[in-house]
Amino acid sequence: MRRRFRPLMLVPFGIFACATAIAGPIHDAAKAGKVEQVSQLLAEGADVNAKTDDGNTPLHDAAIWGHKDVANVLLSKGADVRAKEKNGMTPLHFAANGDHTDLAGILIEHGADVHARAVNGWTPLHVAALWGHEGTAKVLIAGGADVREKADPVAALLHRSASTGSCHKDLPGFLIERGAGIQANGVKGMQPIHVAALGGQKEMALFLIEHGADVHAKTGNGWTPLHVAVLLDQTGVAELLRTHGARE
Repeated sequence: MRRRFRPLMLVPFGIFACATAIAGPIHDAAKAGKVEQVSQLLAEGADVNAKTDDGNTPLHDAAIWGHKDVANVLLSKGADVRAKEKNGMTPLHFAANGDHTDLAGILIEHGADVHARAVNGWTPLHVAALWGHEGTAKVLIAGGADVREKADPVAALLHRSASTGSCHKDLPGFLIERGAGIQANGVKGMQPIHVAALGGQKEMALFLIEHGADVHAKTGNGWTPLHVAVLLDQTGVAELLRTHGARE
């Protein structure tokens, strides 16, 4: 066993990984995508569901790096497709994070839970929405994921898509088509338009307005998107909101 570095996945409302973990040969081989070595280690008696000190199984490692051939070998030998690491993340969460669409489909075919929640309440679809991974989101929804599902204590999928500039507009449009609420209330009554204003996402704010977002919507404490933009000095979003009728 040795200590190795693992990639951090930092998100606005939670941390999904720790900096280091104790890994064995089976984890290292899975991480590196070495199919033959994984097969050999399993033949020699390695535990297909062995966990690192932070709860990762070899299948988690394969999912992080998108090694679908390794995943197939592990699954054929009884890997637990629903295993959770210490933050409640399943291999499917990691596949969604990396936009490993084919691997996500394989995991779902083998019984992965598309509704599985991490400790912060996020499902794999929330993770895909955060990063704008439309292809993986489509696979998850085809597998039964609910676009209206909220994370606790955060919010719905459009809130996640509106929160980061790494997202493209294709995914929010797809989510809206599938029933995601353009005016869905999240934490403290914030709607996706508030979240876009919070993050200074001007293009996203315009997209939401064009699809029916209310520039006058108020949070639980009475704040409109314009109040949020002005408070945080998001001048571009503030100007956009005023152009579309918002008033302080």
